[in-house]
This record gives sequence, structure tokens and C-alpha cells, in this order.
Amino acid sequence: VLDVSGLVVAPGFIDLHSHSPTPPGLRYQALDGVTTSLELEGGSFPPAAVGAALGQGAPLNYGASAGYVGIRMRVKTNLGTEGLLAADGVSSLDGPAFREPASASEREQLRALLHQGLDEGGLGIGLPLDYMSAAVDSAELRMIFEVASKRRAPVFVHVRRGLAGDPAGLLEVIDLVRATGASVHVCHVQHSAMKGTDEFLRIIREARAEGLDVTTEMFPYNAGTTSISAAVFDRDWQAIFDISYEDVQWAATGERFDRARWDAYRNRHPEGMVIHHYVREEWTRAALREPGVIVVTDGVPLVSEDSRVPPQGIGTYSRVLGRYVRELAVLDLNTAIGKMTWLPARSRRPSSARDGYRWGPMRTSWSSTRRRSPIDRPIESPSRPPKASATSSSVAC
Repeated sequence: VLDVSGLVVAPGFIDLHSHSPTPPGLRYQALDGVTTSLELEGGSFPPAAVGAALGQGAPLNYGASAGYVGIRMRVKTNLGTEGLLAADGVSSLDGPAFREPASASEREQLRALLHQGLDEGGLGIGLPLDYMSAAVDSAELRMIFEVASKRRAPVFVHVRRGLAGDPAGLLEVIDLVRATGASVHVCHVQHSAMKGTDEFLRIIREARAEGLDVTTEMFPYNAGTTSISAAVFDRDWQAIFDISYEDVQWAATGERFDRARWDAYRNRHPEGMVIHHYVREEWTRAALREPGVIVVTDGVPLVSEDSRVPPQGIGTYSRVLGRYVRELAVLDLNTAIGKMTWLPARSRRPSSARDGYRWGPMRTSWSSTRRRSPIDRPIESPSRPPKASATSSSVAC
């Protein structure tokens, strides 16, 4: 019997968008109230490779989509998702899979591997399209959505970015949903939409009213994180994000860039991670308030306590409850918990997450939960963190 006097009891939180299926990554998610952590945007190929660092046990339920990056790497370089990660867990988002278009024969190989990834338990198709924007043409993208429709598998997509606020990338995937009957989940809406957040939300709302299966998500931090080698930085990234060098930090040290340092680091450290500050608070609040928008973390790989990573994979849910519900009253408690629990569960209903995808309870002190650590000091547990249970017994943290 658990004494829950003075606590809020809720289902365990379900994170549809985490890139950190590692022992410390899952431990910090458990401290934040998560009981199921899924890698659905990037995915994995083969899908069973997700969680390879966990050994024989994991504190949470976990799973992955069939990752299209890994599938493209298999065709272009004969590597799968394992080719993405350096020894320290940092992704290098460069090479033929990200830059070279597919021939007609390669496109058929990609189609076959998509089916293989779904046959092997992929929870949909993970499509970080913006990272492969120069490589994936309209015929290849159409093929992906045709497979998704045939297999009744959702596509988890990071849409192509144009100039800040341009909805063309969103309209591209919604047109494919309309043409093929596929389902799509649009990742981190305000981080893709930026100053077009209200327009993106309107377009998604209208698509759903039309009967199209379109869902979306947000995470409650006003910065993004990616590899310095990401393809977006080969384009006019300052216009795309409406920022400049001084708005970008080197994740390992927190130092800010100027042009000379930027050029040097891109050349010498292509595997390194950057934090780019380009999202405004009003866009984040608009996304969080919107009915139907799911809360996720987009947490980046955390391989050790010494890792310098942004805090969203560590404290997203405590931040929503502490800052946006209790302190700012952007939304009420029940609505917030719904965005973290039954909305993601209802949205995609993955059928083959590891450990049976069982929801466990979460209990937390409503009056004192808050997210303490700023973006430059991420490895700090929430004050009075939620306590989670992944099955019928407590998570070992």
C-alpha cells in the first residue's frame, strides 16, 4: 500500500520522441515521471537495435520506429543506425545518406527495407526529412507514404524547413496524407514553424477537420539541439532560423560562436552538438495551449553523467507541471497530464514496444514539483520529482 496523501496520482508519462535509450537517459526520464520512452522521429534500423546500450534490463518500456535514416545508410553505405553514433553517443548527420539522391533501383531497395523494418517491429516510420532535404526527392517521399499507407503505419516526420515560418514543408506532407491515406505525426511543431506557429497549428487543425490523420507535438524549451554537421547548416540557416552566430552555443562548453569559430568547429568537429536559440516563448505557449498537441522531450543522447546535453530529455514533464501549469497557468493540471499520457497513448497505440507497453502510475507533489536546471546545467534532477512505476513495481532509480 502506498501512502499518496497530498500527491497527484496519474498514469506514467509516455514520451513519443526521445533519442536517449541509454541507462542514464532512461534513469533521468524515470525521475521525470516517464514510464514509456520511444524513439519515433529518428527511429532505428534495424528496430531491435534501439536500446543496445541497455544490456539485459531497462527501467522503462522502450521501442522505436523503422528509422529511415538507418535504412538510407544501409543502402548508401551498407551501415544501419549504428553508423550514426560516435563513441560518445553524439550523432554525425553527414554523408551520402543525407546528401545523395536515390536512383530508381535504390528506391526499390529502400521500399523493401521499409517493409522489413515494419515486419521486425518498427512502430511506424521515423523520417527526419529536414536532415535529408537535399537527398530525398518527391518520388522517394511519395514511396515512403505509400508504404506507410499500405502497412497502416504512421510516419513521424521532421518536415523540411524553408525560411522562418514557411509552411511549405508541412503542406508537402499533408498533401501526401491526402493523396495516399497515410497517417502522419509532425514533430516539434513550434521548432519547425517558428514565427509561423499559429499558421502551422491552423493548417493541422483544418487537416484534422477534413478527416486526415495528422497529429503533432511540442517540447517546452525555447532552443533546439542538433549536430553542427546537420544539412540545414549547409543552407542559409541564419535566414531559416532568423538568428546569427551569437545565438548558437557549443553544447560541450556553452561557448557562443562567431563566424571564425563556427567555420573552424564545423570543419574540425563535425560530430559535435550545438544549441541554437531561435524559439520565442509565445510560440511555445501557443503550441502547448493548442488542443490535441502532445508533450514530448526530443531528448538527445545522454551517455554519462559528464555529458553536456540540453535539459529537455531530463526535465520536460516537471517543467510543464511546475512552470506552465502551476506558475503561469497556461493550461490546467488535467489538460497537461492528458497531453503527457492518454493523448500519446490514443494517438498512435504502438503495439510492440519492449516490455509490452504497459502504463504504470506516476505520483508527484503538485505544490513543489519544478524544473531547476537551466539549459547550460542540464544534469540536475527536478525538485521533488515525479515518482514513476513502469509496471506493477517501482522503477529503480
